[in-house]
Amino acid sequence: MTRLSGVYILTIDGEVQYVGECANLSSRFNSGYGNISPRNCYKGGQETNCRLNNLIYLAAERGECVSLWFFQTDDYKAMELALRAALALPWNRI
Repeated sequence: MTRLSGVYILTIDGEVQYVGECANLSSRFNSGYGNISPRNCYKGGQETNCRLNNLIYLAAERGECVSLWFFQTDDYKAMELALRAALALPWNRI
């Protein structure tokens, strides 16, 4: 599988909720948000993965349209910072 780095955006019913960056899109979603280990839900775990997994689940349970948008770039860290600075998104934490 091809390793794609870039910036991704999660929308709920067409409204942008979250922007993130990744070195590997497949890994971020399949192993990160998609496979939550119990240890990640405790202090020292990966809080963002648990939190976003739950937010996506709740939106889907309500019947809302969950969409993932992706822009491939090697400059993903700078691009994510710029987008987060320009947008006040409800699911992003400062």
